Amino acid sequence: MRKLLLISSFCMVFGSVSAQVKREYTFDSFMDGISLLHTGDSMNIWGFQRLRPDTSLKLLPSPTIYCELGDTVEITVINTSFEGHTIHLHGLDVDQANDGVPSTSFFIQPGQTGRYSFIATHTGNYLYHCHVTSVMHVQLGMYGMLVVAGPGGQKEMYPGGPKYVKEYAWLGAEIDKSWHDDYTSIGSFTNFFPDYFHVSGKSKQQIWEDSAISIYDARINEPILIRAFNIGFGIQEYIFPSSLTVKAIMSDGRVLPSQVQLHTLRLYPGERYGLMMWPGSFTQDSITVNFRNMLRDQLWATDKIPIEVNGVYGIEKELEEEILSVFPNPGSGKLNIRTQTEILAIELYDVHGHLVWTGHSLNAGDHAITLMVSDGIYVLKCEIDGGAVTKRIMVLSE
Repeated sequence: MRKLLLISSFCMVFGSVSAQVKREYTFDSFMDGISLLHTGDSMNIWGFQRLRPDTSLKLLPSPTIYCELGDTVEITVINTSFEGHTIHLHGLDVDQANDGVPSTSFFIQPGQTGRYSFIATHTGNYLYHCHVTSVMHVQLGMYGMLVVAGPGGQKEMYPGGPKYVKEYAWLGAEIDKSWHDDYTSIGSFTNFFPDYFHVSGKSKQQIWEDSAISIYDARINEPILIRAFNIGFGIQEYIFPSSLTVKAIMSDGRVLPSQVQLHTLRLYPGERYGLMMWPGSFTQDSITVNFRNMLRDQLWATDKIPIEVNGVYGIEKELEEEILSVFPNPGSGKLNIRTQTEILAIELYDVHGHLVWTGHSLNAGDHAITLMVSDGIYVLKCEIDGGAVTKRIMVLSE
C-alpha cells in the first residue's frame, strides 16, 4: 500500500516517466578498514563496501548510491562484521520497515543479510548511514552519499529545473582520530575533539589531487551543479570567491520556493544542498571550507577546494598544439599565428565571455595580426574545418 501511495504521489508531482529502472546494490558491512590521511598516517575505519565480481574496496566515505527519478532501488547488506548494523536512508520518503532505525525497522546481526527498498520520488541529495549507536558508527565511517538524479540521465536538477554541464559532490565530516584508534576507549560521546577535517574523505593536498572534488576545468558561464552534504557533528561553512555566481536551488531533497543567491553556505549536521554555480571570469582561486564547533560557532579548521576557470562556455576545447600556435604570449596585441590548416573565422572573447573582436579567414601558414584591445586576458577562437581551436592569451602594453 505504501509503495502505491509513493508512486501515486510521484506521478502527481512529476508526471510519468517513460522507463523505470530497478537498481540493485549489494554491500558488505566491515569494521576492519584502513584509510590514509593527508599526513601520511593511517586510520582505522568502518563502513560499507560494494561487492563486485572482481574486488571490493574499503573506502571513506562508503560508495555513493546513485539512482534516477522513478527508479526502484534495492540495497542488500551482508553483515560479515562482529556487531549489528543497519542502513538508515536519511531524508528519503520510505516506510518504517525500510528506514533503518532499529527500533522501528530491523537489525542486521552478524552473519545476517538485510534488504532495503524504495522508489526514488524526488531528485536531490541524501545520505545513508548506520543507525546503530549512530554517533559512534557514523564517526567511524559507516556513511555515504545517495544521489537521485533526473530521469534518463538528463542533466537537470529536477524535471524542468536548471540544467548543468558538470557536477561535484562534497561530503563534509570531522574526524577524531582517537575514536578510530580504539573505539572501546571512547567513553563519553561528549569527548569529541576532531583533529582531521574531510571533504569526501580527503583533506589538504588529497583534495587538490582529486579531480572529483577540485574544479580544474571550468569555463566562464558554464553551469555547474554542486551537491553539498554534511555528515559531521559541526557546522561546515563554504565561502565562494566573488568571481562565482552561486545560487541555492534545493535543500534536503526539495526545491526551494525561490532561488537564493549566496556568497557563504552554512551546512548543519545532516543537511544537504543543491547549488548552481556559474564562473564569471578567468581565475585561479579556491573555495574556503570552514569547519566550526556548533557549541560556540568556534572555528575548528579551514581547508581549500581549488577552482580554475580557463575557458569560455560554448567554445570548444583546445585541439593539438601543433595545429595552431600563437606567439608572443603574453604580448602587446601584435600576434603571430602559425597554422597547419585553414582558419575559417577568428573571434576574440574577453573574460566575461563577450565577443570583442572579429578577424578574417586565414590560409595555412604564418600570419601577423594586430588586436586593438585593452590590456587583459582573452580567449582567441579559431574556427577550422571540423571544429575549433581556442587559445588563452594575455595582452600587455609595450
